Amino acid sequence: MEQMNDGILALLQDIKQMVLGCGLLLLGGILTVLFLLFELIFCWIISISLMISGCLYIWNGWSAHEVVHEPKAQEPK
Repeated sequence: MEQMNDGILALLQDIKQMVLGCGLLLLGGILTVLFLLFELIFCWIISISLMISGCLYIWNGWSAHEVVHEPKAQEPK
């Protein structure tokens, strides 16, 4: 029973990292639009770093989880 709970918690951690990565990508995209509209250099520098870190969070969340299929034990008849 402990293994099942640990697996669920690990899966939730992976999902949390992927959602955080998507948020960072979105924020980086918004700052990129601000750079294009107002030509603010610091927005461009920050947006590139946010987008890179967002991609790394998504990749880490995606590749960290391993799907393990354990066959159920058959009940005796």
